[in-house]
Amino acid sequence: MTPSLSVVVPLHNSQSTVARLTEELLEVMPELSGDMEIILVDDGSTDATVEVAQELSLNFPQVLLLVHPAKLGAEEVLRSAMRYARGETLLACRDAGDLDPHELHKLWSSLAADVAVTGQWQTGGSLGSIPR
Repeated sequence: MTPSLSVVVPLHNSQSTVARLTEELLEVMPELSGDMEIILVDDGSTDATVEVAQELSLNFPQVLLLVHPAKLGAEEVLRSAMRYARGETLLACRDAGDLDPHELHKLWSSLAADVAVTGQWQTGGSLGSIPR
């Protein structure tokens, strides 16, 4: 049985890209896990990102939308997502533009092969302890 998967997508003024990215993720992710979710975290967008993302969350039960009323930064995006993520495996990217849904297969196969998959989260400070 494959582990459940949560993909965290941070958004900030992403109205023109969030629908396409979410639809691509919805195409790829079921090939990886039967139990998956996409967590869209809007970080204080000033365009129509929230409205577009809200429509996606209403149309697709696998999509959860979290909204920060002001820009709080990458660390808070991750903290918010971790509070609500259900997946045994969590994939978080720094920015929606950093995520290529078709590269998920490589990450997932590395996980299945018991290979450590690591990344780097570059911010002004350390993430420190993030309570779930």
